[in-house]
Amino acid sequence: MNEFNNNTLPAIRGHRIARMTENRLGNFQLCADTTSELVRENIGVMIGGCRDREWLCDRFQALSKSEQGRDYVVILSTNDLTRYWYRRSEVYQHTDDFRTPPYWREGALTYTTPEKLGELSRSEYCPRKPVSLLIVDPYGIMPFAFGGGAYNTYSRPEQVVKFQNACSQYGHRPPILYFTPKPAKSMNTNAMLAHLALESWWFVDGRDVRIGPPPKHRSIRLTTDLICI
Repeated sequence: MNEFNNNTLPAIRGHRIARMTENRLGNFQLCADTTSELVRENIGVMIGGCRDREWLCDRFQALSKSEQGRDYVVILSTNDLTRYWYRRSEVYQHTDDFRTPPYWREGALTYTTPEKLGELSRSEYCPRKPVSLLIVDPYGIMPFAFGGGAYNTYSRPEQVVKFQNACSQYGHRPPILYFTPKPAKSMNTNAMLAHLALESWWFVDGRDVRIGPPPKHRSIRLTTDLICI
């Protein structure tokens, strides 16, 4: 096993793929150059086919501890998912109030829901220049959720776009990374573009995406293509 400098690899890495065939198109790394291109071209990144919520939660917790000086906003699409995520958090382990808050911070990550983004943006705890907005949507329906009933004043995708625009006043409009277990080819991705005010998508294979710090050691048998994740 050879030790290598794991600080050279961005904390979110994977393979870009074609939407329908899922053929690999190249590597994806959320580095500064990639972030700039996503913002400049108004591109979202759809990471479809992710593993279950337990795996994602564990990997995001690793991300929260690894990214010193870099902030992310995690947008959890449902109340059930938010409760699940909060009860696995370190914040929950050290509180006497077991109610799920509208938002909470854990390391580099601030968690909230689409409905609470406006409240977060007015809070002193809001990251002003997040690297990215990380949407976690198990059912792939958040971009089509325009409210109704008790939430008839909320268009969830509109809240995401408003939050992006609010961040722009601090000099940075964070790109969207959209995590879902549903394969991209099974979703109406074109309709999602308009709702999230995007020009296009990059598709990343969620089956082998890497989130959090890379390992400190690698085998000398690994190819450059595999080292990227």
